[in-house]
This record gives sequence, C-alpha cells and structure tokens, in this order.
Amino acid sequence: MLLVLERSPATFQQVKTALEEGVSPVRILNLIDAAVERTPTSASVISAATYGFDQIRNLVTDAEREEFLALVGTVNRQGAPATALKVALFKMANRHHATALLEGTYFDDVRSMVENA
Repeated sequence: MLLVLERSPATFQQVKTALEEGVSPVRILNLIDAAVERTPTSASVISAATYGFDQIRNLVTDAEREEFLALVGTVNRQGAPATALKVALFKMANRHHATALLEGTYFDDVRSMVENA
C-alpha cells in the first residue's frame, strides 16, 4: 500500500475505503494498477516515507528518529531529493529487520541502488 500512497494519495484513500467496504477485489486491483502508473511527487514521496516510518517508529533509536525527521525537513525545503528519504527508510528497515515493510514492492526502485552501493 505504501507504493500506492507514494504514487497517488487520493487513490490510497479510495483503496482503504474500498477494503473497508468489501468492494470486489477486481475493483481494488484496478485502483492499485492505476495508482502504480502515476509518477510520484516530492510531497507524495514524503507522505509515503513518513507513513512507512510510523510503522517502524518503535524499532528505531532516538538518534535515527531525529535524523529521519531532519531529513524530512531537508527534503521539504528541497535541499535533498525525495528519494534520499526513501533510501534512509530502507536502510533503517533493513537494520531493524522490519520484514513487513521490506517484503512489499515499495522499495523496489531503491533496493538495488542501496544494495549495490
């Protein structure tokens, strides 16, 4: 779902509502497919990364938390690319073995970049 949020926050909300209402799986998959085709904005990347960070908040150290929040501010001021936030989240998720976060497709675009660095 983070990939959907990153690509289209509006569609993310539609998918959440559809799941709650028991809408047909085909309709939900169509919404997800449409979202994945969109290009993320800096704001949507920040939103998704922050949402992902909330999922591992209890695993990270205070220093990691402060570093992540400082990076959010830097990205908001356009002092760093939005992908830097996603890379930082990926590294924290790896360090803390956040399997649920790592097993999805959200990190597919940065995974090889980080693993090959």
